[in-house]
Amino acid sequence: MPPKKEEKTEEKETNDIKALTDSIATLVKQQAEMLKQQGEMSKKIDTMVTRIEELDESLKKSEAENAALRDENRNLRDDLVKRDTEVERLRNKTHLLEMHNRSFSVRVSNMKITGDETDPVNVRFHLYQQAFLPILHAGHDTND
Repeated sequence: MPPKKEEKTEEKETNDIKALTDSIATLVKQQAEMLKQQGEMSKKIDTMVTRIEELDESLKKSEAENAALRDENRNLRDDLVKRDTEVERLRNKTHLLEMHNRSFSVRVSNMKITGDETDPVNVRFHLYQQAFLPILHAGHDTND
Protein backbone atom coordinates (compact mmCIF):
# COMPACT_ATOMS: atom_id res chain seq x y z
CA MET A 1 0.00 0.00 0.00
CA PRO A 2 2.65 2.51 0.54
CA PRO A 3 3.13 2.93 -3.20
CA LYS A 4 -0.40 4.30 -3.47
CA LYS A 5 0.51 7.14 -1.15
CA GLU A 6 3.34 8.05 -3.40
CA GLU A 7 0.98 8.05 -6.36
CA LYS A 8 -1.44 10.23 -4.45
CA THR A 9 1.38 12.53 -3.48
CA GLU A 10 2.63 12.69 -7.04
CA GLU A 11 -0.92 13.22 -8.25
CA LYS A 12 -1.44 15.90 -5.65
CA GLU A 13 1.83 17.55 -6.60
CA THR A 14 0.86 17.32 -10.27
CA ASN A 15 -2.51 18.85 -9.49
CA ASP A 16 -0.83 21.52 -7.39
CA ILE A 17 1.60 22.25 -10.24
CA LYS A 18 -1.30 22.45 -12.71
CA ALA A 19 -3.19 24.76 -10.35
CA LEU A 20 -0.11 26.92 -9.94
CA THR A 21 0.47 26.93 -13.68
CA ASP A 22 -3.16 27.87 -14.29
CA SER A 23 -2.85 30.57 -11.62
CA ILE A 24 0.33 31.89 -13.21
CA ALA A 25 -1.31 31.83 -16.66
CA THR A 26 -4.30 33.75 -15.27
CA LEU A 27 -1.96 36.23 -13.60
CA VAL A 28 0.00 36.63 -16.84
CA LYS A 29 -3.27 37.25 -18.73
CA GLN A 30 -4.38 39.76 -16.08
CA GLN A 31 -0.99 41.44 -16.20
CA ALA A 32 -1.20 41.64 -20.02
CA GLU A 33 -4.72 43.10 -19.76
CA MET A 34 -3.53 45.60 -17.15
CA LEU A 35 -0.58 46.59 -19.37
CA LYS A 36 -3.00 47.06 -22.26
CA GLN A 37 -5.26 49.21 -20.09
CA GLN A 38 -2.24 51.11 -18.82
CA GLY A 39 -1.21 51.78 -22.44
CA GLU A 40 -4.72 53.02 -23.27
CA MET A 41 -4.73 55.23 -20.18
CA SER A 42 -1.30 56.56 -21.12
CA LYS A 43 -2.62 57.47 -24.59
CA LYS A 44 -5.64 59.16 -23.03
CA ILE A 45 -3.39 61.08 -20.64
CA ASP A 46 -1.14 62.14 -23.54
CA THR A 47 -4.21 63.31 -25.44
CA MET A 48 -5.41 65.22 -22.39
CA VAL A 49 -2.00 66.83 -21.92
CA THR A 50 -1.96 67.89 -25.59
CA ARG A 51 -5.48 69.31 -25.27
CA ILE A 52 -4.52 71.17 -22.09
CA GLU A 53 -1.51 72.67 -23.88
CA GLU A 54 -3.74 73.74 -26.79
CA LEU A 55 -6.21 75.30 -24.38
CA ASP A 56 -3.38 77.05 -22.57
CA GLU A 57 -2.11 78.53 -25.85
CA SER A 58 -5.64 79.56 -26.78
CA LEU A 59 -6.09 81.19 -23.38
CA LYS A 60 -2.83 83.11 -23.72
CA LYS A 61 -3.86 84.27 -27.20
CA SER A 62 -7.27 85.34 -25.88
CA GLU A 63 -5.66 87.21 -23.00
CA ALA A 64 -3.39 89.06 -25.44
CA GLU A 65 -6.35 89.94 -27.66
CA ASN A 66 -8.32 91.03 -24.61
CA ALA A 67 -5.47 93.30 -23.50
CA ALA A 68 -5.27 94.80 -27.00
CA LEU A 69 -9.02 95.41 -27.01
CA ARG A 70 -8.82 97.03 -23.57
CA ASP A 71 -6.08 99.36 -24.83
CA GLU A 72 -8.10 100.19 -27.94
CA ASN A 73 -11.19 100.79 -25.81
CA ARG A 74 -9.20 103.10 -23.52
CA ASN A 75 -7.87 105.02 -26.54
CA LEU A 76 -11.34 105.31 -28.04
CA ARG A 77 -12.71 106.63 -24.75
CA ASP A 78 -9.93 109.20 -24.60
CA ASP A 79 -10.73 110.24 -28.19
CA LEU A 80 -14.41 110.44 -27.32
CA VAL A 81 -13.68 112.71 -24.35
CA LYS A 82 -11.55 114.94 -26.59
CA ARG A 83 -14.26 115.06 -29.24
CA ASP A 84 -16.95 115.79 -26.67
CA THR A 85 -14.81 118.63 -25.35
CA GLU A 86 -14.30 119.96 -28.88
CA VAL A 87 -18.03 119.68 -29.67
CA GLU A 88 -18.88 121.57 -26.47
CA ARG A 89 -16.33 124.26 -27.34
CA LEU A 90 -17.82 124.60 -30.83
CA ARG A 91 -21.36 124.77 -29.42
CA ASN A 92 -20.32 127.54 -27.08
CA LYS A 93 -18.59 129.40 -29.92
CA THR A 94 -21.64 128.98 -32.17
CA HIS A 95 -23.90 130.18 -29.40
CA LEU A 96 -21.74 133.26 -28.85
CA LEU A 97 -21.68 133.99 -32.58
CA GLU A 98 -25.45 133.62 -32.81
CA MET A 99 -25.89 135.94 -29.84
CA HIS A 100 -23.52 138.44 -31.44
CA ASN A 101 -25.35 138.27 -34.76
CA ARG A 102 -28.74 138.65 -33.07
CA SER A 103 -27.63 141.89 -31.52
CA PHE A 104 -27.45 143.38 -35.03
CA SER A 105 -30.72 141.95 -36.29
CA VAL A 106 -33.96 143.82 -36.84
CA ARG A 107 -37.46 142.50 -36.48
CA VAL A 108 -40.08 143.95 -38.76
CA SER A 109 -43.72 143.45 -37.75
CA ASN A 110 -46.95 143.94 -39.65
CA MET A 111 -45.41 143.95 -43.12
CA LYS A 112 -47.68 142.35 -45.68
CA ILE A 113 -46.06 139.92 -48.11
CA THR A 114 -47.85 138.81 -51.25
CA GLY A 115 -47.72 135.26 -52.68
CA ASP A 116 -45.00 136.26 -55.19
CA GLU A 117 -42.69 137.35 -52.41
CA THR A 118 -42.50 134.09 -50.40
CA ASP A 119 -39.04 133.31 -51.77
CA PRO A 120 -36.39 134.47 -49.22
CA VAL A 121 -34.61 136.57 -51.87
CA ASN A 122 -37.87 138.30 -52.84
CA VAL A 123 -38.74 138.84 -49.16
CA ARG A 124 -35.39 140.51 -48.56
CA PHE A 125 -35.82 142.73 -51.62
CA HIS A 126 -39.39 143.67 -50.60
CA LEU A 127 -38.23 144.41 -47.03
CA TYR A 128 -35.39 146.54 -48.35
CA GLN A 129 -37.70 148.46 -50.69
CA GLN A 130 -40.50 148.97 -48.16
CA ALA A 131 -38.64 149.45 -44.86
CA PHE A 132 -34.94 150.14 -45.15
CA LEU A 133 -34.76 152.24 -48.32
CA PRO A 134 -37.12 154.93 -46.94
CA ILE A 135 -35.09 155.03 -43.70
CA LEU A 136 -31.83 155.35 -45.66
CA HIS A 137 -33.29 158.13 -47.89
CA ALA A 138 -34.56 160.01 -44.84
CA GLY A 139 -31.16 159.75 -43.21
CA HIS A 140 -29.41 160.86 -46.36
CA ASP A 141 -31.77 163.80 -46.88
CA THR A 142 -31.22 165.12 -43.35
CA ASN A 143 -27.42 165.17 -43.78
CA ASP A 144 -27.60 167.38 -46.90
